[in-house]
Amino acid sequence: MAEVNPQSITLTLEQEAIVSLTDGAYLVVAPPGSGKTEVLAQRIVRLVQSAPDAGFKVLALSFTKNAASTMRRRVGDRLGEFTWRVLCTTYHAFCTDLLRSYGDLVGVPSDFTLYDTDEDRLQALAQGLVEEGVIGDPSEIDRAAALEALAAIGRLKRDLVLSSAAPDKTLAKWSVPLSVAYRAYELALRKNGALDFDGVLVKAHELLCTQPEVCAQYRRSYRYILIDEAQDTSTAQYELLRALCGDEHRNVLMVADPAQSIYAFAGASAKFIDAFERDFGAERYVLGTTFRCGSEILRVAATLQPSGTKAQRESRAQTARAKGWVSFGAWNSERDEAVATVDWSEALIRDGLPAASLAAEEQPRIRAEELAIVARSRNHLHAVLVELDGRNTPYHFSTGESGVFDTEEYTALLYGLKVLANERDVALARSLIAHIRRSKVGARVGDHDGLLDDAAQLLAALGGDLAGTSMAVPIATLSDAAAGRDPMPAVLQRLADWDPGPAVTDADEADLLNGDRELFRERWIQYRNRPESVQRGWHGLVMELVSTPRPEAPGVRVLTVHAAKGLEFKAVAIVGLNDGSFPDFRNLDGKDIEGERRLMYVGVTRASRALWLSRPRVRQTRFGSRGQEPSRFLSEMGFRDVD
Repeated sequence: MAEVNPQSITLTLEQEAIVSLTDGAYLVVAPPGSGKTEVLAQRIVRLVQSAPDAGFKVLALSFTKNAASTMRRRVGDRLGEFTWRVLCTTYHAFCTDLLRSYGDLVGVPSDFTLYDTDEDRLQALAQGLVEEGVIGDPSEIDRAAALEALAAIGRLKRDLVLSSAAPDKTLAKWSVPLSVAYRAYELALRKNGALDFDGVLVKAHELLCTQPEVCAQYRRSYRYILIDEAQDTSTAQYELLRALCGDEHRNVLMVADPAQSIYAFAGASAKFIDAFERDFGAERYVLGTTFRCGSEILRVAATLQPSGTKAQRESRAQTARAKGWVSFGAWNSERDEAVATVDWSEALIRDGLPAASLAAEEQPRIRAEELAIVARSRNHLHAVLVELDGRNTPYHFSTGESGVFDTEEYTALLYGLKVLANERDVALARSLIAHIRRSKVGARVGDHDGLLDDAAQLLAALGGDLAGTSMAVPIATLSDAAAGRDPMPAVLQRLADWDPGPAVTDADEADLLNGDRELFRERWIQYRNRPESVQRGWHGLVMELVSTPRPEAPGVRVLTVHAAKGLEFKAVAIVGLNDGSFPDFRNLDGKDIEGERRLMYVGVTRASRALWLSRPRVRQTRFGSRGQEPSRFLSEMGFRDVD
């Protein structure tokens, strides 16, 4: 094996100590900007290079597609042709591949559909309730109540509670007992040959616990396991790790920062950090220097951690570089706050960062993509978005919940491909109809209830409904595929050549359609050029479309704090800093105020050189204008609201 130098970035002594670790279980506490991604990448490369003729592999698990993609790129650039010995992926993707290969052992078909949107899950729940006789028609379901039930079902799954053990309690907005809704939902999933994201973890855990031969094979193959962002671990994920490792596999390195545990609503808990240390006998290391945040930003962040706690002692890193710049402002209204925030952003992009905030060798220039405007929730970003739109300022808005495509036309096309991938899935067929109806030409599309489990007949009927419209071409093309008239490559080439834009007069809509068209063409070409793709069929293409994060548009980043997790920017503005907004009103009475404080800590530590904190003194609510008290976190960070 040709030697590849992994040290494109010089390591500190504490980083080198972790990279050099070999067999054994280790816990690494890594504050924001401490170089943990580089440490993980270099350790993976070192493990592979230390045994060039061995056949073992390294498994690196993360919690987001972006993080896994970044790690894959760093490792691949250094290992070249030997990258095959490393799998950098997410928990869910790993479990999905596991079930594609061995799921039949626990009743999961290899071509199962993965429900990755609320629309998919709502349709399945409605289907199950109808088939169980709980409701007479899917239209009877209350969307808000159903989403609440699905969220509760998701929490049960993340705690590995099966439908047979679900509580009989009813939810506030719905009279259907949770146990009944859970059972009906699972019956629909099984009938449709489908799993949701939480179900993937549940079934993978069942597989590893009941199939010792499969477990033994994976333990032999993956001699070393690395887990990033482990403070985001849920019960299902931790128990899956334990099942995968059993009693004998202890070559596991877990990287975590308890101060960044912000996904309690999704079942995550920092308690699994301590559980790992105890259950695996892990040796603890700490990365104590941050290479991201200036000292002023770090000082502000440190005030958000309880004084004297173990988490504070380990997560309060010392800056290695610049001073940074922190400012605070209070404004009379949300509009005034938005104007001031966008003014601040544009001034930085135009004039650069203040010299006093930079390290000696740094340049002041900052690109729009290196600046983010952040809030606790999307509601508190509305005025900022209006102001950016009013100035025609380029920006990219993300809540972490966006789908693959921006338009209903291409979302409907995606669902058509999903129907081809799993023709028995009634919920997907209903979702296809729903998205066509939301398009500009879908008003006359029928329900076609009797055709939902027959893809060829359903697509032919939809094609008849859409005759003469811009959607006629893709639906007719999918219909030909379902009827076996055209092979897959020819079908996809026709879809890639489809241009829905000529009849669109609205410039913004035309831009969105063109963007979706280019994205579809790009993903199809990627899929077509992979030698193994031909054997994977329609569901392989669907995975190609949905598994890779969508490229971001140019401009200022506008995000919720949850969407900003794992990212870093030269400058960050956090807006809407009022009690009831940040921290959120639902957690003001101590229900999870520490979780809100950790969320604020994450927001602050996204900034490397400039941090802008602001609040509106008055907000428009559904009850009219209301005066607002400053966020308690402002006083903790040392800021006072002065008129």
